[in-house]
Amino acid sequence: MGITAMLERTYEMARNRKSISELTCRNKTLAEPVLTDMSKIPELWKLFQEILAERGNGEKIKGTYDRDKFLLIVVLLYSPATLSGEKMGKGLRDVLAECFGLNAPSAISDNVRDVIFLWENYSSFRDDVKYIWSEIKKRQVSAF
Repeated sequence: MGITAMLERTYEMARNRKSISELTCRNKTLAEPVLTDMSKIPELWKLFQEILAERGNGEKIKGTYDRDKFLLIVVLLYSPATLSGEKMGKGLRDVLAECFGLNAPSAISDNVRDVIFLWENYSSFRDDVKYIWSEIKKRQVSAF
């Protein structure tokens, strides 16, 4: 390898470093939560249940599938980086487990892995989440 080719490699490394730095900065911005006060999550959970009951003619939460809708919304608001593979924000699993009446917060982490799959593959899941999201925004304007 000639000296010119070796210098080109170092130039490429410098460009890559700059790109990595810019991407790291952008990811940090994208990962910023919309909400940080986790004491509001139980209130959001009650509102979520009300919205589902109204939409489903008084039906209650139907297990994990409905809880996953709430989980997606809360993770987007409080720990969006979690959906790209990062760890969940400190304390969030515990608050969600308490809302759901779960003894093992690890179940929350297991369910987080599923919500993107559900979003991408089930239009009814997407439609419900979009509707619930819009209703929460209408009713909790001060929180957003």
